[in-house]
Amino acid sequence: MTFVLRIAILILLPLLALLGHGREILRRFKGEASEPGTADRKGHASVYIWLFCYLAVLVLAEGRMFLGGAPGILAAVGVLLMAAGVGLRLLAVRNLGPYYDEFIHVREDHAVVDTGVFSLCRHPLHKGLILEIGGMALVNGRFLAGALFLLALFFFFQRGIQEEKVLLGALGEDYRTYLRRVPSLLDCLPKKWRSYAPDRDKPEKPDEPETDGE
Repeated sequence: MTFVLRIAILILLPLLALLGHGREILRRFKGEASEPGTADRKGHASVYIWLFCYLAVLVLAEGRMFLGGAPGILAAVGVLLMAAGVGLRLLAVRNLGPYYDEFIHVREDHAVVDTGVFSLCRHPLHKGLILEIGGMALVNGRFLAGALFLLALFFFFQRGIQEEKVLLGALGEDYRTYLRRVPSLLDCLPKKWRSYAPDRDKPEKPDEPETDGE
């Protein structure tokens, strides 16, 4: 039974990775994806670090299964987390439609996307990716995989801060309203790190009555 489960996980992990990211790979192969070097796109570091972490943790997880590591409860939970992450990413890409870009890029006709999974949480694409990497790290169950997951998690927060600053500058009050309404893990950060975000709990000051100076 353990052998069958190990083989199943060995096959399932790359299939899930292909399901979650195969569309983007195909777009790049066909030349339809955005060029990463263009000046109006930001967030290159996070994309490259995430790609490195993703591939490294996937190899580590596959290596553990290939070399005969007995899959336990953590491996089963890891596969479920990866599947959840893939599902979340696919829903988010569908909700974004033409606004999807792996880099931070604001189009001329850009609008706030606040439907679907974006109405429940901010940055669902990033959260899905973190779930995928975290799930694979659990399958591997070793320190190195956990360290790579923490590195990816750090860049999740860094990318989120950068992305929200850009979108707030481009979309103005519409995006500020979205920030107020929809939660994110970024809200757990100290306020000084995200000073661009509105204070949810601070009431607006009423207008002070005019006086005649007496």
